[in-house]
Amino acid sequence: MRQGRFLKYILSLALITPFAYQAQSQNVNAASAFAGKEDTYYKLCSSKKLSKSKQQTCQEFNTYLKGRSKDLKSQIASTKKSVQSTKSSITTMQKKITSLNSQINTTKKRIAYVKVSIANTEKALNKKESTLKNRIYAAQATTNSNSYVSYLFGADSFSDFFSRVSTVGDITSYENDLMDQINKTKANLKTQKQTLTATQANLTSARRQSKVILSQYNEKLKEQEATLRKSTGDLGNNEESIQQIAKNLADMKEAERKAAVAAAKIAAQKKALAEAKAKAEAEAREKARIAAQRQAAAEAAAKKAQEEAEEKRRAAEEASAAKKAAAEAAAKKAQAEAAAKKKAAQQAASAAQNASASSNASSNTQGNDDDNSSSSNSASTSNSSASSANSSASDDNDSSSTNAAASSNSSSNSSNSSSDDTSSKSQSSTSSSSSTSDDSASDDSTSAKVTNASVSGDDIALKALSKRGAPYVWGASGPSTFDCSGLVWWAHAQCGINFGRTDTRGLSSMGSAVSYGNLQPGDVLIFSSNGSYSGIHHTGIYIGNGMMVHAPHSGATVSVVTVSSGYYRNQFYTARRLY
Repeated sequence: MRQGRFLKYILSLALITPFAYQAQSQNVNAASAFAGKEDTYYKLCSSKKLSKSKQQTCQEFNTYLKGRSKDLKSQIASTKKSVQSTKSSITTMQKKITSLNSQINTTKKRIAYVKVSIANTEKALNKKESTLKNRIYAAQATTNSNSYVSYLFGADSFSDFFSRVSTVGDITSYENDLMDQINKTKANLKTQKQTLTATQANLTSARRQSKVILSQYNEKLKEQEATLRKSTGDLGNNEESIQQIAKNLADMKEAERKAAVAAAKIAAQKKALAEAKAKAEAEAREKARIAAQRQAAAEAAAKKAQEEAEEKRRAAEEASAAKKAAAEAAAKKAQAEAAAKKKAAQQAASAAQNASASSNASSNTQGNDDDNSSSSNSASTSNSSASSANSSASDDNDSSSTNAAASSNSSSNSSNSSSDDTSSKSQSSTSSSSSTSDDSASDDSTSAKVTNASVSGDDIALKALSKRGAPYVWGASGPSTFDCSGLVWWAHAQCGINFGRTDTRGLSSMGSAVSYGNLQPGDVLIFSSNGSYSGIHHTGIYIGNGMMVHAPHSGATVSVVTVSSGYYRNQFYTARRLY
């Protein structure tokens, strides 16, 4: 268990150490990048216009300055402690020098006192020596030992004198004690003087050394105070620079924030304008759609009325034809009946003649006069009857034939009158078309112009719009599938403008040219990939508001697109008006 915890600790330490080292390395790199170049970066970061990268650099420089401030504060605290320690040392040294001066003065006084004591003692010793000499001289004089006296008083010094005296064996104890006392006193005074002189020398040396140390402490204090002043000044400048750079960066961030707010406001305004424009366009499209629906309804009503009129005309023509057929049938029937009556009359006349002949024969057999008379009368009556029948048959036939003919002619005239109106209209249209075609043919070198004064561009546009959603099929001309030129031809043909099925390049030379700024609904738009005739590749019908209806390409359907900008605006080559 402990081993597992130890391994976790080692792994954690191994993971943390690289990041800590990396952070330390980054700080060192930043310090090495900015150290010694502070003035350059002060000037850079004082600018009111900085790029994002330079702002990042100034942020790093400010971090460096904060670290430097921390170091300066630590250095100032350490220097203050050193100054305080140096001042304490100077105070101690000054006290020591004052004490040494006091000791030196005391020693000087003691030396002066010892000198006086030595002088007094020497006087006393001189007296004692003199007394001792006299006593020794007196003692030796009694023994007439002049050589001994000469020996004693031949000493070079008092010490030598005492040394010689010590060799004399017959000196009394008093003289010995006196000599010992004199020697001890002189030795003590000498030792005391030497000690005081050494003490004075030592104190003087200590004072001199203390003054040197004090001077060193004072120089050190000056240096420390100068360092403290510089560090304090550097810290103040550093802190001021940190505040200025931080303020400058904050001002730029605030300016960026305000710019972003302004940009957002402008974007919102643009969005609102775009939405308003889109709404207006949508309303315009809705109005156009409603107008198109109304127009389509009007066209449907007109078409229905036209169809009804056409149906009535056809019914009239059929009725006229039926009447004419009935009249012809009646005339034929009347002719047949007249022929039958005529034939019956002829048969009756023939039968009457046969009967008359038979009666005459009988009459001739029975009595010639009566029979001849009767036969003559009968024949006359029969002939008269036959003549009357023939006359009646002829009259009926003529009357029936005349009436049938009149009825047929009346029906024919009525039919012809109706037919003539339609024929006249057709001929007028054909004549107009023929005339237009002739004009087009006569001006083929410039442009083919096909016009119909009774047709408007809105009619053509609405016809084309009515086929939205119809599939694209190459080469198709309707009524359910189209290619681009096929849709243009079909829409014009529906409005009575017949110029013959042609391709897009053919359309580019028909009608009259229209500039882009003068486009009207119904105008034919031609597009080119290279701005010339050789690049012509597509066509459509302008419907207003910068829009056109067209059959785009395989896989698509007849649809409406914008031509006021983008691809189609750039590809625009020419516009033609064919109505």
